[in-house]
Amino acid sequence: MSLSDEQIQKLLEWFINSSETRRKWSEYRKKSLEENQKWVQPDVIQKISDKELETKFLEYYRTGGGRQSLNQINRDRIIRDKKRFRETILHLFDESIDIKNRINDTLGGKYRIEGFGKAIATSFLMDYNPAKYCLWNNKTEMGLSALGWKARESKDPWGTAYLRILETLQSLINL
Repeated sequence: MSLSDEQIQKLLEWFINSSETRRKWSEYRKKSLEENQKWVQPDVIQKISDKELETKFLEYYRTGGGRQSLNQINRDRIIRDKKRFRETILHLFDESIDIKNRINDTLGGKYRIEGFGKAIATSFLMDYNPAKYCLWNNKTEMGLSALGWKARESKDPWGTAYLRILETLQSLINL
């Protein structure tokens, strides 16, 4: 059963105006975004040393970018090949390529790195351009499901699924 637009609007108003969780985490997430945006940018990623890239990534991964808990088992495997990691991130940020293709390439194609999944990829995208991209993880899907929305089909390719997540987020913003 899906919530009506009016019910969702009321829920969003409550969250914005009254949620203790929002009050508790809002400032921390804002500060995390500001810090992340200092280095989660193509020009910075291209220029920093491998050691600095590794240090920044490990801290980012440890904190979940200020938004999520990430499985620490994958951390070292992702950054093992720094050249490949740098290429993957730069490809993910390449706005001359359609986001659908970038996501497909990163999560299942040429730029795939074992352990580098949708949560970390879209976290980087969100820090790169929060006005355009959003985090996509299991909690995102659970939240949409709680509203009665199914943002994607399990058979969807990665890029198609992420486009649907972005469209669904836009629907929430429009409410």
